[in-house]
Amino acid sequence: MNLEAVKIIASGLREDFGVLRYKTIKELPCTVKNYGYCDEEGNIEIRLKSLNRPDKELARSTVIRTLIHELAHLFELNHRKGFKIIEKVLLAWARKRGLF
Repeated sequence: MNLEAVKIIASGLREDFGVLRYKTIKELPCTVKNYGYCDEEGNIEIRLKSLNRPDKELARSTVIRTLIHELAHLFELNHRKGFKIIEKVLLAWARKRGLF
């Protein structure tokens, strides 16, 4: 999965859930251990390749789940109940559209 495909999915989520206000989506280098990162300003970074393996892409489902996880952080920066509810709603949206 490439970065443009990730941005298209994020755009669809933003259209359906107008309150998703991310600024940028960038690719994390494959040397970064985390799958994704989001800051308070709405900048999202997602790793698309396996750790230390630039030739091996992560599974599509892993990338989409990471995107949804980071988008949910735009509502709630921690992993408390509110975050889990939003993440569950966004995951249901993705499943309904056959994204994974």
